[in-house]
Formats: sequence, C-alpha cells, structure tokens
Amino acid sequence: MGFTGIFRHQLLSLYALVIGVTVSVLIFVLTFKTIIEGCEKQFYLEAEHIRDVLFYRLNSANELMHGLATFHNASTSVTAADFRVFAETFLARHDFLTALFYMPKIEHAERAGFVETVHEEGYFAFDINTWSGGAYIKSKDNQVYFPILHNEPAAPETIRQLGLDVYSIPQF
Repeated sequence: MGFTGIFRHQLLSLYALVIGVTVSVLIFVLTFKTIIEGCEKQFYLEAEHIRDVLFYRLNSANELMHGLATFHNASTSVTAADFRVFAETFLARHDFLTALFYMPKIEHAERAGFVETVHEEGYFAFDINTWSGGAYIKSKDNQVYFPILHNEPAAPETIRQLGLDVYSIPQF
C-alpha cells in the first residue's frame, strides 16, 4: 500500500467521523426540537384548561352574586330555611364552593334590635362577635357590622361562626 492508499484510508476514517458526528448532532437537534415542541403544546393545553376553569368559576361567582342579590331583594327578611334551600341548590351545582354565608349589613343603631330579633327566632346565644386572640369575643361598638346570620351547609363546627362580624376581620 502506497502513500496515497494510506492517505485515502485516513481520509475515509475522517469522513466517517465527520459524517457520524454530523448525523449525531442532527439527531440530537431534531430530538431536542421535538421534545421542546411537545412541552410547549402540553403547556398551552394546560394553560387553556386553567383559563377555562377560571372563566367558569368567575362566571359562577358572578351568577351567585346576581342570584343572591335577586334573592335578597325579593324578600324583606331572609329566613334560615329560605337561605338553606337557595344555598343547597347553588352548592350542588358548583362543586368548587364549600359554603355560603348570609351577612346582613347592620348599622350600630340597629344592633340591639337585630340581636333581639335573632334571639326570638331561637338563636338564644347569638351576639355580634369578632375573632381576637384565637377566640370569639363580643364585638366592640362600630358604625356598621356584617355578622354571619346564616351559614350553609350548617354543621356543628360552623354554628359557632354565627354572629361573627366579618367586617371586623383585619383582612377585610
């Protein structure tokens, strides 16, 4: 084998190496591109799903607010039984909601009469309370109160929330 044969043999090895590396890089780039496109597609599908769920829930919340306003405006006094029927129906249709509260706006001048009326309806321990130091205490004199009057679904652990003035909670 002469010099040209050895040179051709070395060039053939070099060509094989260059072709092998080129094919490997192309396969890597195509694989990487396919993985990225798949991830982007999955991301956009999940983002669309989240958007749709948020739209549904916001629509439902809007429907709830409209329904509560209509319900409240249709009656001069909302009884616990009336609110229970309304809340059970709405909660059954919207699984992302866990509870509904009815909180009338009570001016300070109306407080004593309001508490007396609630006592007459059978809630003898009812008072307008605030949450402080890990316990319910009688709410101080404020200009306005928003006490929880009805809570659905009613359960033994939620009964103590009746009378809680949500306006007195610092986050509000």
